[in-house]
Amino acid sequence: MSQIGITIESINFNGQSVDISFAPFTGGTINLGTQTIPYDYLSTNYEGVYTIDIPSVPKTCTLQVGTLPTFHIEAQNSDLIITQGGDNIDYLPL
Repeated sequence: MSQIGITIESINFNGQSVDISFAPFTGGTINLGTQTIPYDYLSTNYEGVYTIDIPSVPKTCTLQVGTLPTFHIEAQNSDLIITQGGDNIDYLPL
């Protein structure tokens, strides 16, 4: 059976120790700790935003894997609410 996940690698920073945190689109934050890249993150829940701190430079990079699900929200009178240009709408699952 094949493994599911991603490999984080870099042309310039392979072999370096980096600190990685992961914010899955499903919510929360996971500290993946100090890793040497290339680094394999094996999980069925790998879509989200990775923050990669490279202390030797110092530099912080972000990597988005996948896309956020798209939702449309209707007001009580059935008018469609459109968001654009950085508007944010929070929602809570039922």
